Formats: sequence, structure tokens, C-alpha cells
Amino acid sequence: MVDFGAVNQAVLNTFGDQAQLGTTGTYTPKGGQPFGLDGVFDEAWKEVGFHTSRHSVSLPVSTTKPMLGCRKIAFPVNVTPAQGDTYVRTVPLLNEDGSQQTDENGNPLYQETTYVVADVRSDGVSDWLQLILN
Repeated sequence: MVDFGAVNQAVLNTFGDQAQLGTTGTYTPKGGQPFGLDGVFDEAWKEVGFHTSRHSVSLPVSTTKPMLGCRKIAFPVNVTPAQGDTYVRTVPLLNEDGSQQTDENGNPLYQETTYVVADVRSDGVSDWLQLILN
């Protein structure tokens, strides 16, 4: 029998923001308290097209579709991820040589991006969730 919890944890330990960037995001349920959440962030490009029948023209447009893969067990017992929740991803700012940028006092610099959860999808087998973000 496959221990999906162990497999999912190995994925986080290898590809999660904590492992890759040394940071975790902050998840805030709508009307709830924020908590740290590690996950595998993906901001893949997706092509969407517009078609107009009047001129038989198709215009491809590229956009991003950010999502966060995470473990359901990482959520507090009384929290169920839902549309309208927020996720703040904090990423260290890096110099060209890969070292972290700092301010004039030597404090590390970060970029924070706030996303709103648009949809929550379960893999249906384990405790892995895909949070579709806007």
C-alpha cells in the first residue's frame, strides 16, 4: 500500500517554497486567523483565445494561472479551504549572483503577493489539494 502522506511530504520537502526559498506563505481563511502554509507554487502560462465569427479571426492571448499544491493536513482542524480565502506568498528578492538582496541596514528584502482562492480541488486519493488562485 502506498503511503500518500509520506509521498506528499517528500514533494513538499523537495519542491515546496520552504525547501526552495526558505519561506512559507500565509493562509487566511475568510473571517479566520492567518497561519503559515507551505506549498508547491506554480504560475504556469496558459494560452486563452478569443474568436470572433464576424471576421473569422482567432487571437491567442497568454495569461498566468497561479495555483498552490498543499496538504490538507496542513490546515488547522477547524479550517476548510474555500473560495474567497487569501494566500500571501513571500519570496526573497535575489541579486543576479543568487544572493539575497538587503536594505541599507542589512535586513533581507522580500516581495509579497496576495492571492485570492478561486477554487479548491482535491486529488481524490490522498490529502493533496490544488488551490486555484487569482
